[in-house]
Amino acid sequence: MNTSAHEIAAEIQRRRIEKNMEMAELAKRCDVNVVTLYRIERGGGLPAVWLFARIVKALRWDASDAMEMAARTRSGKERRQR
Repeated sequence: MNTSAHEIAAEIQRRRIEKNMEMAELAKRCDVNVVTLYRIERGGGLPAVWLFARIVKALRWDASDAMEMAARTRSGKERRQR
């Protein structure tokens, strides 16, 4: 089963909200602009590997679970839109 950028976005947002973390706080912890996270959380594209790793760490998301989900993402159109 493939995972879409929208499913990853929803999972990032769910975990951020579960931690009672504002988007601005996550952006600060990841050292990126809040607009970048907004775009990702809205399904506007997949984060780069380095950014995904920072998000995973900031949200204390089990790395193996996160990478397994990311590995199931569709390639093709969604990746070309970045």
